[in-house]
Amino acid sequence: MSLSQNTKKISIHILSFFMAINFAILTTVIVPTAQAATGASYYQVELKEVSKKDKKIIRGTMIRCTDTNCRGKKAVSNTASMCAKIARTFGPIKSFSAGGEAFDESKLAKCNEKA
Repeated sequence: MSLSQNTKKISIHILSFFMAINFAILTTVIVPTAQAATGASYYQVELKEVSKKDKKIIRGTMIRCTDTNCRGKKAVSNTASMCAKIARTFGPIKSFSAGGEAFDESKLAKCNEKA
């Protein structure tokens, strides 16, 4: 193999490496930003009764309620803790889901213990 062939192979490997780095950066920065821009809710809550409060920052994220429906973006706290804090703040919860996964009756009962 000549020197120019080795140089071409090394250049291709370096280019591939930087393309992979760029892809990683794009998927960790742009995709979450796009989700935030669409206003996608991570927490979806249905309260048993209409809350007297319409919004509150809980564990660093804004939870907004309209009638008995509350929504919020993902917080750094675990989901059970967020459920309990939402119940304590807004009132008893009828249904709770985080990231599309709904809590079962036993988890909901634990959340509502704090209400």
